[in-house]
Amino acid sequence: MWVYRQRLGLTAEKTRRYRVAWVGGCVMYDVDKLRRAGGFEFWRELPPKHSGEDVLAQLRIMARHGGCGILPSGVYHQELPTTVEERSVDAPKALASPPRRKPLPRQPDPGSKRVPPI
Repeated sequence: MWVYRQRLGLTAEKTRRYRVAWVGGCVMYDVDKLRRAGGFEFWRELPPKHSGEDVLAQLRIMARHGGCGILPSGVYHQELPTTVEERSVDAPKALASPPRRKPLPRQPDPGSKRVPPI
């Protein structure tokens, strides 16, 4: 993403939204939307050795409300090895997301403009 940031001349003052399928690591949730999508209530349904619970929560939120990334994000991934050694159960596959529901009406953001994809 650094290359796009440089190419587009993006800064903390000049940002750009972009479409995402999933965002690994640095995610901020609108708590109300997270709760309406079921939050992490599915946690008890997963076996102790699993992976992907963050992905499952994101997919459920985006199915209801959509989602986007922001460049530059101002965050950095530490590239540390995972602490989850046993990854044979993938949460999104084990607990398939519920069918897409009709999204709730979105409140227009007076300061936003439609952003074309990169």
